[in-house]
Amino acid sequence: MSEFKKDNGWNATRETPYVNWWGIVDGQLPANFRDFDEAGEGIFFDPGRLVDRIERLRSPDRETFRFSKEMKQILEKFGRGSLVPLPKDSKNPHWPNDPDKLPDWITPEVMDRLPDDVPNDAVIVGVIDTGVALGHRAFRLGNGETRVISAWQQTAEFHHQSAVYLPFGDEWFAGDINGKLRDHSLNRNLYDRLDEDAFNRALRLVEPQRIRGHRDLDHRAAHGTHIMDIAAGGDPASFADAERLRMIVVNLPTQYLHGYAGNFLEFFAGYAVVRVFHLAEALWRKNNPERSGGYPVALNFAYGMMGGPKDGSRMLEKLMDLFVTKRKEAGLPTSICMPAGNENLAKSVARVQTEPDCWSDPIPWRILPSDRTSNHLEFWFTATTNSLKDDLDQYAFKITTPTGDHSEISAPRHGAYADLPGGFARLYCLLHPTEDDATHVHFMLAISPTLIIERDAERGAQVVAAPAGIWTIEVRSPRPSELTVYVQSDQSAKVQSNAGLRSYLDHSCYKPYLPNGRIRDTYSYQLGSSEMPVDQEEPDAFVTRKGSHNALATTTSISALAGFRRSDGRPAAYSATSFPPRCPCVHEIQAAYPTDDSPALYGVLAAGARDGSSVAFRGTSMAAAMATRAAANAMLDWTQAGNCAHLGNSDWHDREGAAGELDIARTHPYFGMTMADKTGRGRVLSQEHHRLWRKAPR
Repeated sequence: MSEFKKDNGWNATRETPYVNWWGIVDGQLPANFRDFDEAGEGIFFDPGRLVDRIERLRSPDRETFRFSKEMKQILEKFGRGSLVPLPKDSKNPHWPNDPDKLPDWITPEVMDRLPDDVPNDAVIVGVIDTGVALGHRAFRLGNGETRVISAWQQTAEFHHQSAVYLPFGDEWFAGDINGKLRDHSLNRNLYDRLDEDAFNRALRLVEPQRIRGHRDLDHRAAHGTHIMDIAAGGDPASFADAERLRMIVVNLPTQYLHGYAGNFLEFFAGYAVVRVFHLAEALWRKNNPERSGGYPVALNFAYGMMGGPKDGSRMLEKLMDLFVTKRKEAGLPTSICMPAGNENLAKSVARVQTEPDCWSDPIPWRILPSDRTSNHLEFWFTATTNSLKDDLDQYAFKITTPTGDHSEISAPRHGAYADLPGGFARLYCLLHPTEDDATHVHFMLAISPTLIIERDAERGAQVVAAPAGIWTIEVRSPRPSELTVYVQSDQSAKVQSNAGLRSYLDHSCYKPYLPNGRIRDTYSYQLGSSEMPVDQEEPDAFVTRKGSHNALATTTSISALAGFRRSDGRPAAYSATSFPPRCPCVHEIQAAYPTDDSPALYGVLAAGARDGSSVAFRGTSMAAAMATRAAANAMLDWTQAGNCAHLGNSDWHDREGAAGELDIARTHPYFGMTMADKTGRGRVLSQEHHRLWRKAPR
């Protein structure tokens, strides 16, 4: 048995385990620090200074929004920004380092640049994504001008801003976009052809001169453009609600900059969420200086993570909870839609029983060769009373590498880690409090890349490649407990690549296919049957599809949307399965929308990267966008005379799912039955989908 170093501490209040591991391994490789700066503590001062000075804007008494606790939790976990890699030329060079001299988030210049012609009965659709084509005609008014209120390009090159209210990136408002549309339209005529290449480069939506700049709009398809077309797009010549349906966009950094395991996603997304809601409030004040109220907001955030507590207690979820609660108190409809996830077939979840006197069943984790990214495995014990933390030293792990070396490790203390022999693996321990005063005991096992192409003589000399193959983990706990294991999401190490090497749980009893060769989903599906589906998972396989839902969308303030096939109602095999509902009225997934047209026609048709083009994307992100559109359409009928704050919330989406299922029973009786942990309260045949549905010839 090998020796190991135990109880090395790190500042758990300042760093997540993912950030700490990035700092000592992935962040030490030349590709990940060359041309980067740390974001810097000067940028991310005490968040209370940022948010407490922002006026709530929707009320005459100018009551301030106070959510410094939630934003502070997010920023503190990233070293207040000092640990976040940021392209050097994206930083604001004029940002003051003195926290007492920091600029406001909503400045007079921002108020001046916001449009003043937005109707009072408008609805704001927020889109947080990558690759949004701001020049696309689906996002324009009938006169050729844009419907986009603003667009923050978070890691665009910082360039000649007259106001220094952004710490990084650049932001364009409607007037800026319209100016560039005229500059790059033939004869400066907004109805004429747009030179999209020149337009995209002028607004730095595409930056070919930068290695880590955005490239999405240079390709045939762009995820953000496709999503925004479903959520808020329309033909300007015939779209009756074009004037009233406006968009606020945040283009996140390229996925490569989120960190291989989503290390920094919550950091950038937290700022994006704040920006969308605050600009919506500032826009109301600009257009209604003497009137209380605010615009309804339907926010679409098409990202997720695999690992996490999945109980609504993540930092980003709490931040969203706060906005929804505050807006509900003011009587303002708010919808936040996110995908349920596409991880159902990824072999990324296991449920294991642990005992105090014996080791658990071995958990086989296969890590692929030639993998240039680290791999992460999360262990979550069922939340119990806080007395559990007194028994930490009674948790133990037996870890066997693919080369046959094994180590027995008693758990490190909270906020500490144990380094395994060889220098290529580390086990972290954290106590994670829940909302009901219980505690999750959480461990994370981080493994170095199995292929390291390039090292830096000074910074990366200590990074050691891990052996590829099956790692086996056995666990012991101080009392009988159920352990949930997640393989965390993984991104490619190659710039602009979406094809990373993903590790998975390789249990021999897990059956990916049915006897007839078809993909095995969580439950059976029988056309025309009124019988409930049968669970198709192997009883002896603790690797499961249940629990594969999005870890960032488990609070009641967020609606998680699943996917199904339009032609026959079958749930999409890739669409995640949640844990079984905790009670009949609480669902992790609210509803399902069409994400495939038929067995032969994958995906949903919507705007491509270029104006006039259409492409098909598949995945639950499309379902979230359809649900966002449904909520926005309902909000368009909302009047400020009544309190309709429930419109678009998770209960509303629950009801939409239930109503959709009743409609299907009437109009499509040949559809089969589905389970709530797969499709929520029901399937919705989105009316918006009829605009996009590719009907096969008869």
